[in-house]
Amino acid sequence: MNRYSWILFFLFFVNISLSAQNATLTIGTEKKCAGQEVLLNINGVDLSDVGALTLYIDFDPNTLTFISLENIDPQFEGLSYNYLPEVHRIAMAWSNVTPAGFPDTKLFDLKFQVNEGGCPVSFGAGCEIVNSNFKLIDVNYVNGALVQRNPTITTQPENVTTTEEKNASFYVISADATDYQWETSMDGGANWDLVSDDVIFNGSQSSQLNLTAVPIEFN
Repeated sequence: MNRYSWILFFLFFVNISLSAQNATLTIGTEKKCAGQEVLLNINGVDLSDVGALTLYIDFDPNTLTFISLENIDPQFEGLSYNYLPEVHRIAMAWSNVTPAGFPDTKLFDLKFQVNEGGCPVSFGAGCEIVNSNFKLIDVNYVNGALVQRNPTITTQPENVTTTEEKNASFYVISADATDYQWETSMDGGANWDLVSDDVIFNGSQSSQLNLTAVPIEFN
């Protein structure tokens, strides 16, 4: 082999070496409040020629209640899954003669109900992904989490000036709140009473409280 052939071979080898990357499977991290539902995505990067997989996902059942897998990639037709309550683990299995590939793509979402607090959501021991020749693929498994998110009010109610028998509205803005409850005070804030919907109030448990035909004693 002459000098030029060696140079060409070396350049080709270097190019292949630099482009090779390890496959990665990542569980997403989300912030949610208790009472909300959450989708944690599982994303694959540089994951190609997948012929079969077995995945285990572990989580704290006091924090999260597993509901289902959602938005499953069409390549995973026939994917089966089951929740194993005795070990608090979701088990998934899939295989096909037609291999799947995920250059940087979501495989599916894990759907949970948030009970309280936060917790890690992790790949359990025994996860395996093989290629179409049934050879084990070297995969970097990256865990995710549910992070507790407490509701905060970003826009407080503003004072409203109106006249007797006219209408008025108050509203708040909170990206994290799931439930609302308005209250009224007739003594400058020393005592408060819960508001219920009636002929005057509407929206007592929503982000906007509407008053119809405000009576003069509401001064």
